[in-house]
Amino acid sequence: MPTATHQPVLLVDRADGVVTLTLNRPAAMNALSRELRRAVATAFRAIAEDADVGAVIVTGNGRARGTAAGLPQPRAGHALVRRRGVQERGRAQSR
Repeated sequence: MPTATHQPVLLVDRADGVVTLTLNRPAAMNALSRELRRAVATAFRAIAEDADVGAVIVTGNGRARGTAAGLPQPRAGHALVRRRGVQERGRAQSR
């Protein structure tokens, strides 16, 4: 009898200073479950401490690729904002 395998709710890919976070709950339209919110928060904490990361892309598997709009914006004092600024609505804020 086959066993179900647990798929990670967040996929993280790093290449050439770019981190791609892929929300991986396509059956739920990538809705932000508690587990997914924790995984995203953990990933952003790690990214904030990594000087080699210059950009972050957030996407989703399946039809719902743009659900990142439900993610909270980092506060002004957040390490990621202090070091690099945040790309918001097509314009970069100053650091």
